[in-house]
This record gives sequence, C-alpha cells and structure tokens, in this order.
Amino acid sequence: MKHFISYISILAYLSAYDSVALDIKSMASTKNRSEDFLDISKPVIMIGIMVQFLKEEVDNPKTSGNGHFLSKNLENYNVFYESNIERCDGFFVDRPPHNQKYFESQFEAVKNYYYSASNGNLSISSTVIENPHSENGYYDVANEMEYYAKSDLLLGELFSESIGLAKIDIENYLENEFIESLDNILFVVFHAGLGQDFTYPGFDPTIYDIKSAYIDDLMLDGVTKTIINGYSINKGLLLPETQNIIYYDVVEDIFGNPNSGTLDLCEIQIGMTGIFSFLFGYSIGLPAMFNTENGDPGIGCFGLMDYGSNNGRGVLPVFPNPWSRIKSGWTSNVIELNSNNNSDTIFIEPYNLVNKVFKVKITEDEYFLIEN
Repeated sequence: MKHFISYISILAYLSAYDSVALDIKSMASTKNRSEDFLDISKPVIMIGIMVQFLKEEVDNPKTSGNGHFLSKNLENYNVFYESNIERCDGFFVDRPPHNQKYFESQFEAVKNYYYSASNGNLSISSTVIENPHSENGYYDVANEMEYYAKSDLLLGELFSESIGLAKIDIENYLENEFIESLDNILFVVFHAGLGQDFTYPGFDPTIYDIKSAYIDDLMLDGVTKTIINGYSINKGLLLPETQNIIYYDVVEDIFGNPNSGTLDLCEIQIGMTGIFSFLFGYSIGLPAMFNTENGDPGIGCFGLMDYGSNNGRGVLPVFPNPWSRIKSGWTSNVIELNSNNNSDTIFIEPYNLVNKVFKVKITEDEYFLIEN
C-alpha cells in the first residue's frame, strides 16, 4: 500500500526577496533520477575544479561575462564589473575575486549548513584543485559558454571535459592524501559566469548561461566519462562562480539604470549557498519536494528541496523538511501524540534549541509531523 505522508512546519523564515520576486527555474529540469547516492553514514569528500570558457573576444550578448572568472578592478577595489554606474552602495554578496580561496569558502558554507541540518551526523571534507600550469589556478575548456548551454547532454560534456582536464592533478591529490576509493567522493565543477537558474521580471537576454545541475548517469549518457584511478566518474555537481547578477552588465538590461531611483540593486543579489546545498541534497538522496515535471512548488519555502533553498536570498536556505531528516537519521527525537496525552497544551520548542518533531497519526497509513 502506498503511504501518503503530510507534515506541518511552523517556521519563522526570511522571505526569498523583499523587493523583487525571482522564481527558481532550473528545478523542473533537475530531477532526482539516479539512485547512485553518496553514503551519508560515511564521511563525504567534495573535490572542486575551476573552469573557464574560451574567452569571448567579441562579447556574446546571449551570455553573462566574457567566459572568464571575475577578478578585482585594480582601479576601484569595490567595483568588479565594467561599468561607471554604482550598482550598490552596501554589502556585496559573494564578492570577487572568484579564486581558490573563494570556492573553499563556498564549500565551508555548505559543510556548515549540513553539519547543522544533520544534527552533526553528516561529515564533509573538501578541497579545490588548482591547475599548476595556470597563473590563477583555472582550467580552460575548449569552447565558449554558449556551446555547452544548449542541452543536458552538453552540460554532461562540460562536466566530464572539466574533470578530464584535471585528471592528473586529481590523481596526485588522491595519492598524497592516501585516498584509494572514490565511492564517497563528489566532484564539483565551478564554471565562470552566472547560472541560468532564475526567472527575472522581464526579458533575460543571456539565454545561453549554463544551468546548474546535479550530473548523473542519464545526463552523461552519450558522453565519454573521465576515468580517475580506475573509477568512471558518473556523478557530480555543475555550478557557476556566482548567482549574483549585480556583477554583470545584463543586470541593467533587466532592471534598468539603478541611478534612476526605481530600484536598489543591492536588494536583488543572490548567494550561492542555497543552490549548492539544494543540488548536494540530490547527491545524498534527499527527495525533491516539488513537482519535477513542471517545477510547481510542493512545500515551497518550508524545505530545502523546494523553494526553501532560496530563503534569505540564497544565503540562508531552510533545513530539509522533517520527514526527510527523519528518513536520513538526522532527527531521531520523534514524539507521537495521541489521546493518552493528558495536556490540552503542548509547548513545541524551537528546532534550533531542541531537535524534536511531534507525530500525530491520522490513519494507519497517514500522519502529520509538527515542528517549530
């Protein structure tokens, strides 16, 4: 018999955006199709690779940036884009330069998130491999960004090509760290440019930015997989250097000149932690909590594996929903409420103080989960 499980989650959360509503559009095409998950009972190792595209000598208006990573403007430390317009006079999210140290910080944020979400049960370590033959540590793929953006198959090609470029350096790292098995290693390819992951309020001309994705066997079907120490690399993550459109000229095409006073561009910035944590969730078997056929929300802002990954502008994603945490073994303190409870009022302590979930059975096959 199929069991239907509902839950109620009483949360105080930050809305995704205060002044501009943006929808995540990559969810519908990112399905949890593979069952080859990482083993969350063991430590997980994430290995990052930084790749940039063939530089656009003539700017392609259908992509963000010129194919290379963002760096500091040497004339003005606080400006990271080619514009004389001051786009934000406040805090910059995911500030360049986007180098090894920056991506190590992205790893750290996700590790801290999952340490808290798992109640200390999930152990993650990470490293970012640098290209020793490049001044900035980046690897260079063979084509411009637009080439890889046109199909899921080409996203798989970008992932596998990137791992192949770093093959020798990865194997040297594994040897130096005495790592023999790759069973619980997740490769993360960070590429230059924005992710094509959000629907903006207006026409977005950069239609050939790269979608963020959890790469699995189906996306690599037809792609030559890279072999590392005898292991065929058949899963990983594909992520941009940033989700913050404020660093690219396309922000003015979509939102207009910020000097017009119609919009504070500080308020449309997006952080990387949300989408990174969301896609990592696929790799450890967290089920999607939205309609994977059309992207319609299921539990919305109340769970990581739906629009909750975008809470706090992608900087403060909400935890996975209680059902997923229980199934993962991260929440064991489940208290069943029934007619034998002798109190008319039950105080539900905040989750961040006590990892406690209440269960109310409705029928033999259905129950509610309640948490604060």
